[in-house]
Amino acid sequence: MTSSLQWIRIMIQGSILNASFVIVLLAIQPTVGWLTFHLNKRLFDQIAAHPIWSDLAWVALLLALLKATDLILSEGSRLVQARLSLRIHNRLEHHLYGSIQPTCITQVETPAFRHDITTLKNSLNQIEQSISSIIGLVQQVLILGVYGYLILTYSWLAGVVLLVFSLPLFWVELRTALWLERYFHTVAQHQIESMLASDLILQPQALKETMIFGSRLYLLRRWAEAAEAVIRKTVKLKNGEFKMRSVAMVFQPTGFLLTELLFFKQLAANSLSVGDFAALSTAAMTVFSSITMIAANSRIFNQIPIATRNFKTFLNTYVPQPKQANLQPDAVTSVSLHELNFAYPNAARPALADISLHMMKGDVIAIVGENGSGKSTLAKILLGLHAVEPGTLHLNDRDIHDYEPRYWFRQVSVVNQDYMKYPFSIVENIALAHPTEEIRARVKRLIRSYPMLVPNDLHDELDTVLGNSLQGGRQLSGGQWQRIAIARALYKDSPYLLLDEATSELDPMTEMNLIQQIIAERGGRTTVMVTHNLSVASMAQQIIVMHNGRILERGSHQQLLRAKGRYFDMWNKQRLAEGEKVHEQSFVS
Repeated sequence: MTSSLQWIRIMIQGSILNASFVIVLLAIQPTVGWLTFHLNKRLFDQIAAHPIWSDLAWVALLLALLKATDLILSEGSRLVQARLSLRIHNRLEHHLYGSIQPTCITQVETPAFRHDITTLKNSLNQIEQSISSIIGLVQQVLILGVYGYLILTYSWLAGVVLLVFSLPLFWVELRTALWLERYFHTVAQHQIESMLASDLILQPQALKETMIFGSRLYLLRRWAEAAEAVIRKTVKLKNGEFKMRSVAMVFQPTGFLLTELLFFKQLAANSLSVGDFAALSTAAMTVFSSITMIAANSRIFNQIPIATRNFKTFLNTYVPQPKQANLQPDAVTSVSLHELNFAYPNAARPALADISLHMMKGDVIAIVGENGSGKSTLAKILLGLHAVEPGTLHLNDRDIHDYEPRYWFRQVSVVNQDYMKYPFSIVENIALAHPTEEIRARVKRLIRSYPMLVPNDLHDELDTVLGNSLQGGRQLSGGQWQRIAIARALYKDSPYLLLDEATSELDPMTEMNLIQQIIAERGGRTTVMVTHNLSVASMAQQIIVMHNGRILERGSHQQLLRAKGRYFDMWNKQRLAEGEKVHEQSFVS
């Protein structure tokens, strides 16, 4: 888990030089302030006594040079901090994305995940400013140390007054940090709604339906309502901050007035010169300004623990640490489910009930059934993507929980029903890796074996970027994208392959030829097909018929037709739709 100190280390990693340069600049600035104080004192003392204009001119020139130096140091510090901020933003995002490595998708596929990740990113955006806040804090503490020391040498009571009347500012910043935490939780859902609506307004895929259905004004209204909700909650937060700060700010002028009265008293008693009084008044203003900045920057010490707690909670919820398990056999020869029951989070009824099945290495299995029957859920469980109860999913007759968490992922490949369309080149889309010469050669061999998976005119243009997200990209049709997804699954060349409606967008002839080739070339390896096309399912050695989350029938194509059950009816209806009538007697031996 990441602690507060670890966040600091993560943020400055690789930026030590920049941070060191800022510290050097900050160390110089208090010296400039000390010199400015004494030159101001000398200037006013000379004006109050017998002014010698040439001396005054030199003092004024030195003050101007010191001011110029201070400005140059401030600008230099701002430049380095800007560079540092860019690095910090990158490091934080890298750490966040690197930490999100779930071993199942059960909790990730919920609205709560998107809400919580938005809230977490809001928190991290706040601590992104922590290094700048710490740098600003160090800077103001050094300035406060110089001017505070100078004031204390003249009046310790004035120093105490300045400090006491600034304390309410720290209470304001503590309250603001807590308010921000609640604000992030309440505004996250509206931020998501606003972002989704804006995507629907701007994305080319959505624009096609927007134009046809005339929904632009409706979508614009949805976006405006969500954006307005964000604005209302943000304004409410800012109004609350303003009220608290207004009350706290009353104390500082009162404290300044009291310190001025103390200095007036010393001036009247001839304990201070006019130069002393002028310089101390300026110093008091500087001290108040520094304390204000210290209070503002101190908020980060409240925000870092809050963000740390949010991060830990997020990881515990969505990336739970599995028990230590190191089992990694050379091969998986069997996969079995035993009386499996599975329900999605907050679902009214189970998605799967009392599921038992057994697959051996080299089996070709088809899973069929109506929409919502549990086919894809069962397929994802077989892939290990959903968390299941111990004792229900076994590899080589051993519970899947006994294996190293990502071992099974390395043994399987998949074409999902909702496959990804990566805005990468063809090579990268297929290999999902940086295209080395070895990777290019493997991709080319795959295309030679399955030339239909990549458009003919792109066989020699494998660096072509796909999609319309990036300039110069080549958009593909739905069927062409699906073929790229199939190529990606075959490239991995895994012992177990799942095809979840993998050919639904292909023409019938290509679909049948491709499935036949895949089954033939994967001899000795396991292939599972989730499909509505019963002609594809008929190629399997075993067909599992799903209905309402249960296995209703199982067997080969011929066995199920002879049984004249649900599969028989499905086959007849599909053939009737295609103009072929199947007679009951046709399959009776």
